[in-house]
Amino acid sequence: MGKRSAAPTNARAVTKEKPHNAATRPARQAARPLLRIADQTAIATLLVAALASMAVYWFTLGGHRGELIEIDRAAPLTAHFEVDLNTAPWSARPSL
Repeated sequence: MGKRSAAPTNARAVTKEKPHNAATRPARQAARPLLRIADQTAIATLLVAALASMAVYWFTLGGHRGELIEIDRAAPLTAHFEVDLNTAPWSARPSL
C-alpha cells in the first residue's frame, strides 16, 4: 500500500478562515423597523391620550378618595325560604 500524504487530494487549495469579530465582520445593512417613525409617534400619542383619559375617569369616580367600591353601605337582605312537604320533590327535602 502506498503512503498517504497529509495534503488534500483535490486541486482546490484549502484555506483556514479567520473567526469573525466585530472589527472584521462585513458591514450589514441597518435593520428596517417594523413601523415608520410617523406610525410610532401616532401610536405613542394615542397611548398617552388613552392613559390620560383613564386617569381622569378614575379621578372622577373617586379613586383618589378610595370610593370606587361601596361594600359596607349596602342594606342587608333577608331571604324567606319555605318548603311545602306535601308538594316538594325529593331533591328539596334534604335542605330541611
